[in-house]
Amino acid sequence: MDENKLLYEKIINYLRQEIESKKFKPGDKLPTEKELAERFGVSRITSKRALADLSAEGLIYRVRGSGSYVSSLDKTEKTDNSKADYTHIIPFVLPFDVSNGGIMNVVAGASRVMAEKGYILSVHCCNYDIQEEREALHRFYEYKAAGIIHYPISDRKNLEVMNLLYLNNYPIVTIDKYYESLPISYVVSDNFSGSYEAVNYLIKLGHKKIAFLSDNKIEDATSIRNRYFGYCKALNENNIPIDDQLVKMGIMEADSDYNLVYKEVLKELIHNGTTGICGINDYLASALIKVASELGITVPGQLSVIGFDNLEFGKYLSVPLTTVQQNFYQIGKVAAQLLLDRIENGSHEYFKSIIPTKLIERDSCGVAIKGRI
Repeated sequence: MDENKLLYEKIINYLRQEIESKKFKPGDKLPTEKELAERFGVSRITSKRALADLSAEGLIYRVRGSGSYVSSLDKTEKTDNSKADYTHIIPFVLPFDVSNGGIMNVVAGASRVMAEKGYILSVHCCNYDIQEEREALHRFYEYKAAGIIHYPISDRKNLEVMNLLYLNNYPIVTIDKYYESLPISYVVSDNFSGSYEAVNYLIKLGHKKIAFLSDNKIEDATSIRNRYFGYCKALNENNIPIDDQLVKMGIMEADSDYNLVYKEVLKELIHNGTTGICGINDYLASALIKVASELGITVPGQLSVIGFDNLEFGKYLSVPLTTVQQNFYQIGKVAAQLLLDRIENGSHEYFKSIIPTKLIERDSCGVAIKGRI
């Protein structure tokens, strides 16, 4: 067997044993990648891989810039009637690992509020698996966890379990998306106004052929719908027709070659006269800048691109990305406050909290020049 694999497994086995023996308790901070690397005489890449695998198992969760922590409900817990006391545990159920995007700032905002009230926030990744999400929500409800902060994979899936929680007055708050058919409190960014401002910004630069692109379909999320509606309103108010040929949603299928897909989409948009693009998020916008360069299309000389999120990497791209900033920390903070109000005061009031966004101007947008492409 490869020696590096043996050392990698040693780290995993050591941490798992320490967690199972309760030496490391829920919420405890684990040794850093550097500390583990020094302890076991391995590279930091090896120790990082071990922590990543434990995070994928749900045994630990990771907060960028802070470290790795023990999850509250791990793989070692029994599923019989001898469950531990979770009355001060608040699971955060989300689609992806906390290293993805700005979610670590949501965790930081929620954790700060929870800690002040004596609660522990426990992060659980569902890996974009609807069944896994359903099981997690059921499990935490049955374990009588204090409440749940939920980042839904889709606001059109798992409605039956969400309805169960609602009918039983179980404390739950969603972020990023909300359920239009259920009065469950939520905290989201002002996706409508953020997109509206982004499109108006491009219009003021002289763009009239402005595309709207999303990897996912419009029915997948309220966030996508609201960003699209903001796009439409800005065009309408400026007497610019909405051109279906410039609206591309659900463009990325599972296992697609994103580079190839984006190139084909971009070629079609350019053929139809597009001079500006609003991407559904910074990942999509940054990918478009990359493939534009490969196609010999200059940004912003020939094409302006604007994203959504204001993720850290955007400012370091070859062409720093103009984007719409979400206040992730505030989203986490407000979600925690709403949930704790439900838990501690028995409030059943339905709250809709919409957090303002902000346009961040960088270098990926420029003045439209007629006939330049």
